[in-house]
Amino acid sequence: MLPDYVGDFTYRNVRALNWSTLKHIAKSPKHYRHKLHNPSPDSAAYRLGRATHAAILEPDRFASDWTVYGGRRAGKAWQDFRQENQGLEVLNDREHEQATLMAKHVQESPSCAARLEDGWAERSIFWAEEVAGFAEPVGMKARLDWVYRDGDSFVLLDVKTARDITPRVFGGAAGRYLYHGQIAHYLAGLQRIVGGAPVRAELLVVETEQPYDCGVFKLDAA
Repeated sequence: MLPDYVGDFTYRNVRALNWSTLKHIAKSPKHYRHKLHNPSPDSAAYRLGRATHAAILEPDRFASDWTVYGGRRAGKAWQDFRQENQGLEVLNDREHEQATLMAKHVQESPSCAARLEDGWAERSIFWAEEVAGFAEPVGMKARLDWVYRDGDSFVLLDVKTARDITPRVFGGAAGRYLYHGQIAHYLAGLQRIVGGAPVRAELLVVETEQPYDCGVFKLDAA
């Protein structure tokens, strides 16, 4: 059984190593140290990614925690809107339509929808791991998109967006973005949480443009 849901703010304030920071050490320790003290600012791309995840995995939260503003994000009208919608994330018309359509196509895909029928969405996990060079176990954390049961196994389903989901093109992108490292980190944590039960991972990938093709890629141990 996975832990109860905690909000993103709570998760982010737990001091532990997570993949979004750790991945930068693949370039160099100096890049890792820089990102550790200079996290990436929010952006339209990050906002759309969060909205798409919510629309696919937590449609009720997408409906309640996101809103739409179609005007120019400046001036009194914008300030009044922000004041009236404190605590909500704001999309423009195009972003909202895009996130909604991507979720719709995922829900209409039999292979994708079957995996989302029952499971745990956006669960935060925390664990300690032995790391060479450290006298004490190091605190780790991860926020898992979706976990479902398949017989005795727990399956991590990580949601990704891509311009092209054909295996050759997406496979190359997955390697460049170090998705294999991310999944390895997540599975290490999931294994600690579920004990001796088998764990494995899949990627649910949806395209960001029409026709919003989508599908599931299974990752082997390697």
